[in-house]
Amino acid sequence: MATSVKEHWQNISDKHRDTLKADLDAIMERSKDLMVGAAVIGGGFALSYFMIKKIGGKKKVKVTHKKDDDNHTREVTVEKQPSMLTSIGHVVLTELTLFGLTIVKEKLIEYLKTINTEDQEDEQYSDHAQ
Repeated sequence: MATSVKEHWQNISDKHRDTLKADLDAIMERSKDLMVGAAVIGGGFALSYFMIKKIGGKKKVKVTHKKDDDNHTREVTVEKQPSMLTSIGHVVLTELTLFGLTIVKEKLIEYLKTINTEDQEDEQYSDHAQ
């Protein structure tokens, strides 16, 4: 009788261990999916930021030294405005960035809906398993 009680508790322990392992695996898989989604979204934002910074037109500043009538040197700062082509390129780049961010937003919504339905299916499964 002592072995049957021991076996009984061993079986219960094994079931709990297996259930815990399955739950841990599910949590790890879900965490991995969330991290991949966050990396994709963060990458989209970072790419958009760097594209705007690299391609966007900047004001150029030119410093020249001029001598006046008394042989005194003075600095003259000239700011160059971006050309019309640069301004148009900046507007196009901004629109492309917004378009890209819209796509990222739609993919995020789709991803979150997928995770939500998986959660609901997991809850239904766990309700039926009990």
